[in-house]
Amino acid sequence: MYYNIPLYSLIPLTRPLISWQIISILILTAAAAFCLLASGVRLFEFLFIRRSNHPVATKKKKGPEAIKENEKVQDKGRGLKAKFTQELNLAYDPSRRQFLKRAGAVGLLTATGFSGYGVVRQSLKPSIAQRTVIYSELPSALNGLTIGQVTDVHIGLWTSQDDLFRALETLRAQKPDLVVFTGDLVDRHFENAALFIEPLKVLSETPLGVYGILGNHDYYSGAAGVANILNGHGLTLLRDQRTLLEKAPITLVGLNDSLSGMKLRRRAFISSNSIDQDPDVLNFSKVQGPNRREGDFNILLNHRPEGYRQASQMGFDLFLAGHTHGGQYRVPWAPEVNVASLFYKYTHGLYKEHSAWLNVSQGLGSVGIPFRLFAWPEIDLITVRKA
Repeated sequence: MYYNIPLYSLIPLTRPLISWQIISILILTAAAAFCLLASGVRLFEFLFIRRSNHPVATKKKKGPEAIKENEKVQDKGRGLKAKFTQELNLAYDPSRRQFLKRAGAVGLLTATGFSGYGVVRQSLKPSIAQRTVIYSELPSALNGLTIGQVTDVHIGLWTSQDDLFRALETLRAQKPDLVVFTGDLVDRHFENAALFIEPLKVLSETPLGVYGILGNHDYYSGAAGVANILNGHGLTLLRDQRTLLEKAPITLVGLNDSLSGMKLRRRAFISSNSIDQDPDVLNFSKVQGPNRREGDFNILLNHRPEGYRQASQMGFDLFLAGHTHGGQYRVPWAPEVNVASLFYKYTHGLYKEHSAWLNVSQGLGSVGIPFRLFAWPEIDLITVRKA
C-alpha cells in the first residue's frame, strides 16, 4: 500500500529541525575553536617577543644622550621575554603536567560515567510523575478523575516493544480513568507503528478510553501510514478532531502537529521567538466534530507546548503536550536549565499562567542518542480535583 511520506522527512537536519545533539556539538565546537584561537594568539605573542626581544628595542637610538633610554627599552624587552619564558616553563612544569593529566583523566572518567549512567537509566522502567490540577468550577462527576499521559515513545529508534510493554504495564497499575498519547509515537518508519498494537492491549480496560495525536516524528515517518496502522487498534487518533466522551462530561480535542508541514524558514522563526513569548500557532479552523457540550471539561492535546495562552482563550481547561523530552539533558539542581529551554518557554511539568493548566511531559524515548541526563523517562498521572 502506498503512503504519502513528506519530502522533508528525507532531510536529516529536519528530523528533528533542531536536534539537541547537533546544537550541543556546535556549542562545544565553538568553545573548542575559541580556546584554540586564544592559545594560538598567546603562542604567537611569545614567539614574536622571543625573536625580537621587543619591537622598539631592535632599533637603538644613537648618541651619548640616548644610552640610558636604550638601556631602559632593552630591559623592558628582556623583562617581557623573561615573563613569557617563565610562563612557558610553568606550562611544562612536571608537577603542573601531572596535575593536568590527572584532572583530564578524572574529567574523562566522569563524562564516561555520566554517559553510561544516562544510557542505563534511560532503558529502565519509567517513573510515574504525579500531578494534581485544581479547579474552582468542575463537574462533580470529574472530581478525582485521573488521566495517564504518555508521550514521545519514539518506538523503532531506541525504544523497543518490550520497553513499551513495561511502561504501559506501569501505567495500568495506576488505574487511570483516561489515557492519552501526545505524539511522536514512532520513529524512522511508519511500519514501526505496528509495534504498538500488542502493548496497547494492556490498556484495553481503561474506563474512558485511549486517545492520541501525532507528533513531528510521526510526520517524518509517514503520518498516513502511522494513522492507518494504529487507528482503531486500541487507540483512537484525533487528527484535527473533536470528540465528546460518552461516559463523562469531557470534550477532547486533538490537533495535528502545527509545525510539521511548515517551511524550514517559518518553523525556525517560530522556534526562535518561542523563547520570549508563547506564539499563537494552534490552528483550530480544521477541527471537525460536534461542539463542546455545555458544562464539559475541555482537554486539548497538542504535541508541542506552544499556544498555551491561545488555548486558554479558546476555553480549554487542560492542555497536554510533550515534544521537549524535558530538555533530555539538564542541570539536576536547576531543572529549568536544560537544552529545551533554549527554544521553548515551557519545557517540563505543570504550569498555571492562564485560566487553563498546561502539563508538559518529559516522555519515554530519546532522539539522537539513547541518552538522558537528569531528565529521566516518565509517564504523567494527572488528577483533576475541585477546589
